[in-house]
Amino acid sequence: MEPFQPHSFDSRGHRMGTLTIVDKDIEPTVTADEVAAVIRATRVANVRLDEVHAGPLAVDGGDLVYDVQAEHPKFAYVEEARQILVRIEHGVRVSAEESSERTTEITVAHVISFDLADDLEARPAALAAWVESNVYFLAYPYVRETLTSLTSRMGLPPLTLDYLSRDERPFRPAADED
Repeated sequence: MEPFQPHSFDSRGHRMGTLTIVDKDIEPTVTADEVAAVIRATRVANVRLDEVHAGPLAVDGGDLVYDVQAEHPKFAYVEEARQILVRIEHGVRVSAEESSERTTEITVAHVISFDLADDLEARPAALAAWVESNVYFLAYPYVRETLTSLTSRMGLPPLTLDYLSRDERPFRPAADED
């Protein structure tokens, strides 16, 4: 990956950095300092709802059961925009308590865009750890609001997600999407 010329600026006059992926084949163990470097170099530019699929509404009667699953997060570096994009997707299966034969499927995906405030050299494992330990928690309130609003608008009881505990969220490396 070729880095951009140094000292680039965005439309607001803020310096923009570049991302250089280094040491792809090194041991995947990541230090807190590596994650802290990514945090220092990035600034949240945008959080958007990227994709929604919902339906068909196939539940009728009975207490509803919501099964929420977080999909494997993905990230990519967009050189033209000098941004790191992170995609976080969730799937929900809604079924009547007494039967899981008829379900309603809901999928929502959010994309979080990060500007690079400084040049950054990072390993894919460090970027994946940053996604899991920081970005996912930044996106969670948006996911929570989207699922509550969407289920309510579908005529279902609103889905309210509980706390997202750091202890309950196991580390799963994010996928590097070139």
